[in-house]
Amino acid sequence: MADGDFLNPSEGDPACDPSTNGSQFVITVAPTTWLNLKHTIFGEVADEDSRKVVDSIATTAVEAGDRPVSEVVVDP
Repeated sequence: MADGDFLNPSEGDPACDPSTNGSQFVITVAPTTWLNLKHTIFGEVADEDSRKVVDSIATTAVEAGDRPVSEVVVDP
């Protein structure tokens, strides 16, 4: 499948805007069946240190719209 060649592309979604240069991604911690066949899935949590990072992000305090109260930054 070519990049961006989805069966049901999202039209008008800012996360799908070409100017994002592919920098948008989602980390899920629960089943997300509504995403099946709509988005490219890549990667998985491979070790305990990585799991701690994901768990930390998943338990971050959020405000309206599910936005984090404090900025969350993932360093390479």
